[in-house]
Amino acid sequence: MQRVMQSLFEEYIACRADEELEEEHFLMLQIEKAHWKYDQLSETNTNLRKIKMLKSFVPLFIEKNILDSEIKARIDKKCQAFLQHQITRERAGVILVDKNNTHCVLVENYHLPGCWSFPKGAIENKESPLECAIRECREETGYDCKNAIQHSTAIVKEIKKKYKLTLYIIQGIDMTKHILRPTVKREIKSIKWFEISKMPETIGKQLVYGKTFPTDQKFGILYYFAKDLKNLNNANKEN
Repeated sequence: MQRVMQSLFEEYIACRADEELEEEHFLMLQIEKAHWKYDQLSETNTNLRKIKMLKSFVPLFIEKNILDSEIKARIDKKCQAFLQHQITRERAGVILVDKNNTHCVLVENYHLPGCWSFPKGAIENKESPLECAIRECREETGYDCKNAIQHSTAIVKEIKKKYKLTLYIIQGIDMTKHILRPTVKREIKSIKWFEISKMPETIGKQLVYGKTFPTDQKFGILYYFAKDLKNLNNANKEN
């Protein structure tokens, strides 16, 4: 591992100017690139420990490459500030619903197998929530929703009192016609249609699961939007 870490450090950090590395966002972008490369290498090299999460990779990457304690502390401070900022960044995405309003699309996290969510991601600089949702939908499912998405369908929630999440409901997707596959690598493990009526909800600290939602898997933010989708499903039944 030491040799690989040193090689990645030379490729992504040591070759950059000090002025560039002083900029927090640039520094973390380079470390992210090193993490992606390490992740790829660990898939084929059994001697490398798998480190799926960036927050776990950062301290090891710094520890194994920087000897000067003052420089190490300064870079670590920048990295931790960036990671904390990532937690609170506003996010946006989509809820793709089939034409019968009975199923919606969920994506499984590549780095956290068993963790399912709606297609979504952090809003980039100068992006609107709508623009972010379109981009994330295309990246994580391959579906171009720019002609179908509407401002009026947005549902906005505060997640765990940490960040704001805007999801746009897009109805009428043909489950048999649209083949969904991610256009980015190493982010999405799989994509599935899940039955809305069986979506898990929170009741106090208890989770209520339907038959199609196994309890050994995690569904994160689904709890915040389950009732909205079930209301949509019930309205469809009434009509």
